[in-house]
Amino acid sequence: MMTRKVRIVDIGPRDMFCYGSLIGRTGAWRHETSDGEWNSGMMWFDENGEHLYFVQVKVAPLDTETDKLTKSTTDRGVSSLPKDFDNKSICYGHPDFYKILDELRDLHSRKNRDYSGDDPLSNLRMCERGGIPAWKGVIVRLTDKVSRLLSFMQKESYEVKDESVEDTLRDAAIYSILAIILYRESNRKVIVKPGGLWEKFMPKFKVGDIVCGGKQ
Repeated sequence: MMTRKVRIVDIGPRDMFCYGSLIGRTGAWRHETSDGEWNSGMMWFDENGEHLYFVQVKVAPLDTETDKLTKSTTDRGVSSLPKDFDNKSICYGHPDFYKILDELRDLHSRKNRDYSGDDPLSNLRMCERGGIPAWKGVIVRLTDKVSRLLSFMQKESYEVKDESVEDTLRDAAIYSILAIILYRESNRKVIVKPGGLWEKFMPKFKVGDIVCGGKQ
């Protein structure tokens, strides 16, 4: 496929979270598909091969007027891109990866509405009453999910009809993140400070309290 020099004039919702700051950038564009509104394809930004794949993007040839670009950036409140654009701010990988991260965030938030109280992870800390560190308890829950997935791989069907494979994978991903949070907690000493988040959002803790112990 041929490439042509273009400018990015708009980015769709599937790519906006990761690539939104690239509106206005120029590069060599290789078109792949189009759904009538958005284009998909690969764009190279420099001679060193810096490139990204876009799922939803609008581009314009460099020899056309920039009215659409000006309107797009104005609508989004973007005056211009930084003169020294840092390529490290680009999110590499598949755009759907970052979309799924958003889904996990929303799922975690919805599930936490069911657990009232000051500590959003209080349900995961229950095992500490039996002498089991919370992060180990979460890993036990994670292994349950993995066991269910292994069973599905063998039988290609779920006995629990109200949970899909994707549901199980999402739960496993969230448990993995929560295990990291709790493991890090167990290995550091956190003392409540005046005006800090612990004092503000978890009033049961007072200034000076040790929230979690471990290695300092």
